[in-house]
Amino acid sequence: MTKTAFSIVLSILLAAAATIVRGQETLYEETMVVYKQQYYGGLNLHTNGWGANFALLKNQTAHRGRVLQLEIVGMNSHKQIKSFNPVYEDARGYHYGKQYSFFIVRPSWGMKNVMTDKYRRNGVELSYTWSVGPSLGFAKPVYLEIMEGGWFAPGQSITVQRYDVDRHFHEHIYGRASALEGWGELRLFPGLHGKFGFMFEYATNKTGIKALEAGVAFDGYGQVIPIMALEGSENRQFFLNFYLNILFGKKYNVTK
Repeated sequence: MTKTAFSIVLSILLAAAATIVRGQETLYEETMVVYKQQYYGGLNLHTNGWGANFALLKNQTAHRGRVLQLEIVGMNSHKQIKSFNPVYEDARGYHYGKQYSFFIVRPSWGMKNVMTDKYRRNGVELSYTWSVGPSLGFAKPVYLEIMEGGWFAPGQSITVQRYDVDRHFHEHIYGRASALEGWGELRLFPGLHGKFGFMFEYATNKTGIKALEAGVAFDGYGQVIPIMALEGSENRQFFLNFYLNILFGKKYNVTK
């Protein structure tokens, strides 16, 4: 999804938030119960990839809770373009010039603050959330299936090789190798991250959680992340992304 599309989604959700704040009724449909803990998780979509997350929330008051979260997301280069072998139709697509696949593990601590309660069973609870923590970036080398003599050389065998920008050109690349290749050669890039977003919780079940969370996330590292190998690819050390989380979970009270 493009940044423009994310901006449109975020604008719609913020407009919805303003409507909810103005329009929620002041009468409760039934007695509200404050649950001590919540757990939820789901799919993360952002402007440069996707991932998954899991969170545990412990309420401090009826409107404020502490959140521990773990998120794993892939981070693509804004310069990568998918290529396909024009000769062999069964070959897998690849990103020409991409030398590392980059993914991020984000353990974090943060807070959730309820702005508007869910006054009706079919209402919407609006909250804002923030979190900070380390950003553990892992770069995995890209492996490709290579034909050393080129696409049209007779008797060519296909070998799996780590991508080398100085040796592997379009006419040598059969396709992408297995995703299992390269895991023993991970490079760690430690950094920091921060997130801020709005959460819209709309489950009709009192103990269930169905929510959308939209916001912005920032990851920063001490050096440039070498995702792309081609000259002029504009590799970055700072990543700013809009995100949308699709979340499911449960509320409960701890029993001793």
